[in-house]
Amino acid sequence: MDTNANDYHLKDINSSILQTSSQERNGVESENIEKVEISIAIKILDGIIVLFLGIFIPKLAFFISDILFEFGTSAWDFTHHILQLAFALLVISLPIWKKSLKEFGLNFKNWRWALRTVLEFIIIYIVALSIGTLITQIISGWPPIIQHERNLNDYLRTISFSGTMPGLSEEIVFRAMVLGILSRHWSGKFKIGKTEITFSNFFAAVIFSAAHIGFTLFPFQITYFNLMQICFSMGLGLFYGVLLERSKSLLGPMIAHNASDIIAVTIYYVITLVFM
Repeated sequence: MDTNANDYHLKDINSSILQTSSQERNGVESENIEKVEISIAIKILDGIIVLFLGIFIPKLAFFISDILFEFGTSAWDFTHHILQLAFALLVISLPIWKKSLKEFGLNFKNWRWALRTVLEFIIIYIVALSIGTLITQIISGWPPIIQHERNLNDYLRTISFSGTMPGLSEEIVFRAMVLGILSRHWSGKFKIGKTEITFSNFFAAVIFSAAHIGFTLFPFQITYFNLMQICFSMGLGLFYGVLLERSKSLLGPMIAHNASDIIAVTIYYVITLVFM
């Protein structure tokens, strides 16, 4: 009888241990599921935040610039970019991100590598854009690619803006702010050829390219859409993002961005003067 009692007692202990182990395992699984759900919610929230900021800040700067100056003038262009630069700096300075301005890319880290990479980019971009623009012009019947005066003063005025403000302003908005906020929680990457692209960089490039679409909100209406420009913006946005992620600095993206705009303006002027 004592042996049977002991056997039953051992069975009860084993059953209790198994039940406790099962409960602990279920508890760990529930905790892991909850963590995953929280992580997904944070990523979605960050995506909504940067999408809003990426649209709202340029639009706010646009609205204020319209009040102060006539659209299309140099004063309007400079004011718009200075304002969106200031607004984006204000956003990334907020303590809620738990990142310093240096961590957002405002530093000179790896500047030698960045400059070498930008130089290689400039050479490739000049060749690619020249060929691409000529082919596009031939296929489309040589439509005008410069919508304003074509003289030296206008060219110098255009590159004085293109060589300074787009890189400073737009890289603070779309790389420091948008990509910088996303990279806190958005992990994961994929490859395009041999180049690794993070999901945060891809989404930032999408927002950057979408910013080159003109539209009104009330009523919603698309006022400007250029497919070639959108595709170029997407590709360049990805490149600027890779530069930032590898160098940990905005120096490379800023220089590359300004250089690409100067190159584009110069090529358009040369093609217009020589072929049109």
